Formats: sequence, structure tokens, C-alpha cells
Amino acid sequence: MRYVLTLSLFLSLAQASVGQLSGPLSGMLGPGVYHIVDTISVESIDTLRLLPGTTFTFDGGYPFRIYGTLLAEGTERDLIVFTTDTLVNPYRWRGLRFEGPGSSGCRLSHCHMNRGYVDWPEYAGGAIYCLRSSPTFASCTIVNNTATWGGGVVCNACSPAFENCLISGNAATDEMGFGVGGGVYVVDSASHPIFTKCKITGNWADRGGGIGCHLSSPTFIECTIADNLGWFDGGGTSCALSSPTFTNCSFQGNLSYYNYPAVVYCWQSSVIFNSTVIAFSNSPGVFFYNSEMSQFNYCDVFGNSGGNIMFWNNDPSNGPAGLGELATTNANGDSCDAFFNIFLNPMFVDTAIGDFHLMDESPCIDAGAPTLPLDPDSTIADIGAFYYHQSAAEPPAILLPTTYALYPNWPNPFNSTTMIRYDVPSAGKVSLTMFNLLGQRVATLFDRHQLAGSHTIAWNASSLPSGLYFCRMNAVGFVQTRKMLLVK
Repeated sequence: MRYVLTLSLFLSLAQASVGQLSGPLSGMLGPGVYHIVDTISVESIDTLRLLPGTTFTFDGGYPFRIYGTLLAEGTERDLIVFTTDTLVNPYRWRGLRFEGPGSSGCRLSHCHMNRGYVDWPEYAGGAIYCLRSSPTFASCTIVNNTATWGGGVVCNACSPAFENCLISGNAATDEMGFGVGGGVYVVDSASHPIFTKCKITGNWADRGGGIGCHLSSPTFIECTIADNLGWFDGGGTSCALSSPTFTNCSFQGNLSYYNYPAVVYCWQSSVIFNSTVIAFSNSPGVFFYNSEMSQFNYCDVFGNSGGNIMFWNNDPSNGPAGLGELATTNANGDSCDAFFNIFLNPMFVDTAIGDFHLMDESPCIDAGAPTLPLDPDSTIADIGAFYYHQSAAEPPAILLPTTYALYPNWPNPFNSTTMIRYDVPSAGKVSLTMFNLLGQRVATLFDRHQLAGSHTIAWNASSLPSGLYFCRMNAVGFVQTRKMLLVK
């Protein structure tokens, strides 16, 4: 049965606040509670809008398949909920399944997804499964879901965006011990999702309790990865043949038991860590196997049981050369290695209650990469997901840039996603344009009025081939170009 909701039907449903749904859906629904009595879908040519205060309760093991556009935008007060009344497997619902590029325009905010369960024949994505689809998620909670791969979220050949989401209490496991990515599982070389200001906590899996990466390049910015469990390896994250990037993240209290127990497990991967804390875990901090191309800069690794940094066969050539060998001091005068990594107590406010803000004595303050954008208090970036606000001694106005500038991108070389920082001394028209080696324009990142200040923009080049590219900044009386090397 197909539901195409007219305005009059919508009004009657809103008044009744209760209904049963199955089959393809389109139009508008909600607010109210709807019982899902069979598989539901949004077809490729259709759009379904769910209003704040709408709840979908699945009465059996049914998926929600999305080939078209789902707009589920709740509010902080009136969430949109996807759940089930039963706790019995396999009768729990089977997740939101975004399948194909036709669903890339989906937007979900202030949504709550729990009690999803996925087993044979699909296995992956207890709450969210994105296949060649790149929807956006903001302020969503993804909790208590289960699958073999990606108990909470799976990204397969896609680049969705997650911002300010809570991914907690999810599990990825099976009888053979092949479960990967309790909170998040990212797979395929075409996968470049971005997670910003997300909390990935209290998840567990056979491998990669918080995050599992395979042949993929996700980006995590200002995320907290805490109190996750990987039975065999990667309590925080397990990376195989992957190139994830972690910038200003905090790993805390993660745990692994067997095999190669480590908070961060790097197997033949090029992992990039920048200004990130890895601390206070009941396992070794970072384990490298044939991962000498990894980058580990301006981080703090401290208090991890069994050691902070480990290498396969105790051979340092399995990781970045010189990593962990104290050789110099950083801008704060603290001992660090050649990559400006420190090995000191980050001094979180209260780990017992999950408060990973920094205290005023923390050595992480002003110890982050100087190439990163300044903290909101206009000081050098701190290490970790939460900066320490320092009282400015001078009025904010004099902290504005005095000249135009386009800085080198970071990382460079990069795999699909890189960050570009630029300064604008006074408000006006600014453009950032990308060119290939033949001088052909391949992307326009920004072309409009820009306020004065230091700004950062991300460029996702996942659709472009490896090679040399150029970023050109144009402003009033100013032109500057920077080289960038894309390596896949």
C-alpha cells in the first residue's frame, strides 16, 4: 500500500497521533506515534518529511529503506524517534538503510535511534547503514543497537557528515569473533565520512570497540572516543589498510583484552593523528604494524596500561621513525619527541563523570599544532577535543589578522580530505578555487562575502584522481596559490 499524504490527511493524522504504516511513504507525517507493521521505504523519486515529535515504533524485524529523500528534522525538545518495543532478537527493527546516491540529500537532526538489530543476510549497520549515500546527521543519538559490523553506524563507499552526535552503547559481534566497529564501521576506499564534535562512548566489538576502519579514510574532528571495549584489539579504534584522520580528539578509558590489545590499533595503515590525547586506558596506547607512513604530531599520550606506544616485534620501524623518543622541547618548554608529541598527564577536569575539559595547569594548553585554526579565545590550538579558555589580555579587535594569507593545507599530502586555513583582515569578497595540473578548475570552495578573521574550510577531493592540485585565494588586491598533493 502506498501512502501519498495530502494536507487534509496529514491534519487528520496529526490530530489522531496514532497510525500503522507499511510500504513506500512520501509527503509529511507527524507528530505522533506510528506503528510499523512491515518494511517501509522512501522511493528514489519521493520525499518524506517527518515533523518534530514523530515516533516510528517497529512492531517486528523490519528495515526502513531510503532510496529518495528523508527529511527528519526534530528539535531539542521534540525529537524524532526510531525504535522498537521488543528487546528480543531478531524481532527488533533493522535500521535506517540509505541505499544509493538518490538518498544523499537526506537530512536528519535531533533524531533518536535505538534498539536496532541487524543479522543475516545484511549483517551491517544496527541503526544507520549508508551505501553509496552521503546524508547529513546533526545532534542525533544512536544508542543500544547491534550488528555484526557497525553496531551503530556503517559507512560503505560514501561520505556522510555527522555533527554533534552521540554514538553510545552499541555492539558489533558474532559467534566467530568477526564483529568490527561497535560504534562506527567505515569500509571501502570510496568512504570519506566526517565526524565533528561527536561522542563515541561505551560501545564494544570484537575489534574496534569505538571505531573500525577497513580500506577507508574517515575524518574525526573534536570527537571524544571514550570507555569503548575491543575484545581483541582497538578498544578505541582498529584500523586496517586505512588512512583515518583524528584532529583535536580525546581518547580516554578505552580497553582491549586479547590478541594485540591497544587503544589504537594500526595494521598496514597510514593513520594521521594531530593534537589528540590518548590517555588513561586499561590497554597500551597505540600499536603499529607496518604503519610507518602514519603521522603522529602534537599529541599527548599518557597513562595507558602496558605502555603508551608499541611496535610489532618491538621494532620501531613499524611506525613513524623517532616516535616517542624525547629529543627536544615544545613551545611550552615541555619535553617532547621530534614530532612535538608530549607524554604528560593531560589533566582532565573529571574523567569519572566524562568531563574531558582541561584544567588550567594542563600541559596540553597551547601545545597543539600551530598550523591549526586558533582556539575561540584566539590562542594557539590546545591538544584534545575541548580547549581551555584563556582570558585575553588584549581586546579581541587587535587579534584580527592584519594581512591576507593562505596557509599550507593540513595534512599535505592528503587522502581525500584536507583542511585549508586563510586570513581575512577586513570584510569583503573572497574566493577559494581549486585547479588541477592542467589549470582546469575542479572545485570552488568559497566565493562570497567573508567577515574579517581566521577561517578554515575542508576540501573533500574523494571524487578526483591522485595528483597535484592548486588552491588559489582571491580577495581585494590579493592573490595567493598553494600546492596540494592528493594521494589515494
